[in-house]
Amino acid sequence: MRPTWLALVAAEPSGASLRAPVREGGWLAAWDNADSAPETAWRVDPRALDPHGAETVVALAAAPAGISLPFDDPSVTGAIRAALSSEPAALCTTLLVEGRRYAGVLVAPPHLATPFATIFPQTTLHVGAGVLGRPAWPAGPGTQRYVGGVPWPWDRFEP
Repeated sequence: MRPTWLALVAAEPSGASLRAPVREGGWLAAWDNADSAPETAWRVDPRALDPHGAETVVALAAAPAGISLPFDDPSVTGAIRAALSSEPAALCTTLLVEGRRYAGVLVAPPHLATPFATIFPQTTLHVGAGVLGRPAWPAGPGTQRYVGGVPWPWDRFEP
């Protein structure tokens, strides 16, 4: 099973599958399932996580605890459209809570997070090696979804 839950935590987590220190303080860590992840963890695209990933600088534009938006919210769809019309990101994953609600984004390089920073506050993080990767570019934009809560497979087409 690949880790799909990510959280920024204050102390080094003991049960995380992946973990790396963050220069600004704390740890960025990933867990295999929601049961072992902290309550503040976000669901992320597992392709963004890589135990062999290099040290990287990312922008985290995340909602305050307890706040989220539907993906259909005009601010979210507008930010996604703006991001898709700019240069390709080396890493970009939305942050989900409650299965399918938008709670932010993690993007590298940081300047590409600007459209998302209009929704939630943005911070730049210098993350150590061993958590974040650089997934292959998608075959097309992943802006559609089907079967409530299941993202469209933007890197392939199912038979």
